[in-house]
Amino acid sequence: MVVYRTHFNFFFKNFVEPQDCKIGILGYGKTSKILTEYIKNIFRDIRVLTSQNINESKNIAFYKRGNHKEFLNGLTHLINLLPFTEDNANFVNLDFLYQLTNPLYYINVGRAETQNSSDIYEAAARGLIWGASIDVHGLAGGKISNQFYDLPNFFLTPHISGWTNNFWSKNSVLLKYNLSSIHFL
Repeated sequence: MVVYRTHFNFFFKNFVEPQDCKIGILGYGKTSKILTEYIKNIFRDIRVLTSQNINESKNIAFYKRGNHKEFLNGLTHLINLLPFTEDNANFVNLDFLYQLTNPLYYINVGRAETQNSSDIYEAAARGLIWGASIDVHGLAGGKISNQFYDLPNFFLTPHISGWTNNFWSKNSVLLKYNLSSIHFL
């Protein structure tokens, strides 16, 4: 019960009114397009960092990759929706986060390989990030993982964004296959 109360207090303590939020989104694929459609009438300042050439639309400003400092200026939330490509490997790292002008809340539902998890922890320790929700991470035990779990303002989930309508049916088939391959003596 105490854990929930701690998280509850954390969110209210750091709550920002929607009109004051400055939302940054990394990547502009299918999920980003859907997300921006949902939130563009709620938040006044939505920015998308993309490698594509896109003109600005209502309530959404597009920044070309490489223009990180202007994109990050004043953000209150950063949402990583990057797919894994060679260019995106460890994209969110200390060098990138040092360009922030103020601490923000980091959300990752992009591929784990697009962020440097050790750097995310380091950024939190240095005050560059005041909290995070990380659904996809490259952590499976070990020192860094345990450090993340000890931070009161960090929430790690086991890639639940990948749970689609077909999640359980697909995993049931996999589970059945794995169980059938076990040989009992």
